[in-house]
Order: sequence, then C-alpha cells, then structure tokens
Amino acid sequence: MKIVPLGDSALEVRLGHGVSPEVNDRVVRWCAQIEDSLDDKILYVIATYNTLCIGFDPLTISYEVLKDMIDKMPEPPVKNHHPRVIQVPVCYDHCFGLDWDRIEKHTKQTRQEVIAEHTSRDFRVYMLGFVPGFVYLGSLPPELQVTRLTQPRRHVPRGSVAIAGWQTGIYPSVVPGGWNILGRTPMPLLNRKDFPISPFEAGDYVRFSEVSLSTYSRMTTLSSDDIQKMLSGR
Repeated sequence: MKIVPLGDSALEVRLGHGVSPEVNDRVVRWCAQIEDSLDDKILYVIATYNTLCIGFDPLTISYEVLKDMIDKMPEPPVKNHHPRVIQVPVCYDHCFGLDWDRIEKHTKQTRQEVIAEHTSRDFRVYMLGFVPGFVYLGSLPPELQVTRLTQPRRHVPRGSVAIAGWQTGIYPSVVPGGWNILGRTPMPLLNRKDFPISPFEAGDYVRFSEVSLSTYSRMTTLSSDDIQKMLSGR
C-alpha cells in the first residue's frame, strides 16, 4: 500500500497494479473500512480499479495526520460474501444501437451473435466515474473488443449501453462520449435527490438482459426496484 497526496485536500491510496477482480476486491474492502473508521474525519472515498481517492478538509485534519491514521490500520479481512448481481435490461434495436455497422465490421460477428455474447456473462463493476453515475464494467471477451470512435459524439443519449476496448459501460446522462453504442436501457441510472446517486457500486456485478422495443417502452415508467422484480419473474 502506498499513500500519496492529491493536491491540498485529497490523498490517494494505491493498493495494487493493473486491473483484476482480486485487486479491486481489496480496494472495496479498504473503502468500507476507511468509511467506517474515519467517517467523521473525511469528506468522501472514491474507489477506482486499484486505488482509493479520499477527500478531506485541510482546515480540520492535515494530510500527514490522515496518512498516519490509514497507515496504522490493519489489512481488512477477506470475507466470504456473494456480490450483488444487478440485472440491466437493454433494447439492442437499431434505433438505439447507433454503432451496429461499426461493431459488426470490427468483430466480424452478426448483431445477434454480439448480443448473445454481451448477455451471456456477468460484468464486474470496477468503478464509477468520468461523470456521476457512469459505470465501468469488465471484462469483454477478445471477440467483442472494439476500438473507440475516432470522433467522439457531442451528445450520447441517456441510458446508452456501449463498448470500448475490454470494457462495457452505461451512460447515465446526456454527455459527450466516444464508445460504441449497441443499445439503451430504460433503467433509472442517476438519482440526483438522494444518496447513493447510482444503483451500482464497485464490487457489484451487472447482467445485461435483452428486451424488445415494446418492453423497453413499458419499463421507462418503472423504478429500478420494479425493473429488477419484473426481470426476476420472467
């Protein structure tokens, strides 16, 4: 573990190298321990692939004192637990999948073959970032890996499900983006009025489920919990 400053009001805890479920599990454990132990001394904790970003008020606590407190913490124990698997409905229709021509060309697979691969596995939530609620999921098999767009879009529609490199992700709001869009989810992805703002957190898993255009339309009025119940009862 290595701790380094990030400006005058944050620090970074480096917990490993590369991207793997094992390293990310360690990040999630340390995130929970620091939040539980230092809740009254810090402003926030953000988990990434292999690091933690911890924000603090320098008028209340110094970097040196906070670093020393973290250094003295024991390694969080590995616990046997079953991570959450969140089902995410996706309509892969051409009206939502804006990059199907490009995806089929690069993967040399048909749209249905790509959909079958994309819905056949659980993807780990490694982190949220880029914009509030954007979820980074991995890992895609080599046959589904497509490079990013050479010219990013200025406006990616809210709920767009996309792939780029070894990752797949979900755009929670209308933002610029350069990933390849293969569908859209009706699931609410960003709660600006409450906490947590996202239904996902690092360490969860996501299972995509194909839905028709008509089912997508029906789901647009449902909450995340109602959508989970609907998919579980299929």
